Amino acid sequence: MRTSRASFFITTSLILFSQSVLYADKFEFKHAVGDKFRIVSTTKESVALNGKVVQNTNIINRMASEVTALANGRATLNAVFNVAEEAAEEPAAGKTSPRLRWGEEYKSVFTRDRLGKITIDKRYFMPSARDVPYFPDREVNAGESWISRGNEVFDLRRTFEIEEPVSVPFQANNMYVGEREWRNKKKYKVLNVNYNMIKNIEGFENAPRTYLNRSSTTAAKPGEKPEIRRINGKSRQILYWDDALGQIAAAEDEFELNFMLTNGETWTFRGTTVSEIIEAEAMNKADLARDIQQTIAELGLTDVSVKVVNEGISISLDNIQFAADSAQLLPGEMPKLEKIAAILRAYKDRDIVVAGHTAAAGASENARIKLSEDRAAEVASYLIKEKVRAPERVITRGYGSSRPVAGNATEEGRRRNRRVEITIMEN
Repeated sequence: MRTSRASFFITTSLILFSQSVLYADKFEFKHAVGDKFRIVSTTKESVALNGKVVQNTNIINRMASEVTALANGRATLNAVFNVAEEAAEEPAAGKTSPRLRWGEEYKSVFTRDRLGKITIDKRYFMPSARDVPYFPDREVNAGESWISRGNEVFDLRRTFEIEEPVSVPFQANNMYVGEREWRNKKKYKVLNVNYNMIKNIEGFENAPRTYLNRSSTTAAKPGEKPEIRRINGKSRQILYWDDALGQIAAAEDEFELNFMLTNGETWTFRGTTVSEIIEAEAMNKADLARDIQQTIAELGLTDVSVKVVNEGISISLDNIQFAADSAQLLPGEMPKLEKIAAILRAYKDRDIVVAGHTAAAGASENARIKLSEDRAAEVASYLIKEKVRAPERVITRGYGSSRPVAGNATEEGRRRNRRVEITIMEN
């Protein structure tokens, strides 16, 4: 094993030496007002408590940004991050793979200069890794390294009930490797960015309670609230730089994060992330909505409406019929869903969100939210089974009765509020 690793590093060094003669480049971010970028990151993560894995999770983060201003070499970017996740468990025999459930939406405004330095208000959680990459203001030869500083920001509201973004600084070791082919068969300039980070924390008044509704394995002393004592971690990234675009086209990251608590617990998050720019054409929402509405009319669909929303185009299945107080679709709904599936296949390059809604009647709001989630999942399962989309490209959400489109005082209003909306995502 040692001989094999040594051979690998010797070979790598020879490759880098030969490339240093061939490549010398100046790296700079390129911005223009109106530029729009869509990036999708897929993470496979395990969560461990005191070394024992308690959950495996798949996470998809979609980022859509637009350059809204450019001044003194700094671009202002307005960005929206949508994070969806699912428990990474094998489905039971005969069952469809689990859908991604939309977890959080983050909005952010920040500036970035041509070398990659980000300036951002401390209230924003995203982007999480900042000043990566950060370039020297000169040409760089292949095989050459440089050091830069940055920080990672963590959202610990759900896991540890800390309301403010927690920033952990790091010193990154950067290397320009040369050219390499990405999965799309295109060649890009490749950068390795590696860093370790550590932060000792004192004085957090918001103590962690439990994680994922699991009780603590180590009880706190009487009168003592467990707090985060230390955060440490590491990241090993491979970045694929598109020189013509002036942006990162793709990235791979292997990471580990450890949160050590004052009660002796250690929570470890370990995984891999793959990110890439999505090259789908910009969506002309008005034209697309009109085309879909026309198709709906031609197919003779009733109780189906179309509207433009921030995320894309929403197709609302009004008064969709389920068995009472359940997520079981009635057989009469299948012909309608077959036609909806045909419409969605025409836009196969875009992910979809399936959202359930209920009327404000009967059960508690928590029960209505659960019912709306289950109904959205049932429709999503049908679309996945019919190969409209792969499971990882379908997000489900349940809103209960929180987003009515009509009053709940009449049966007609309640009928309109009982609906499932399928959104064709712009980003």
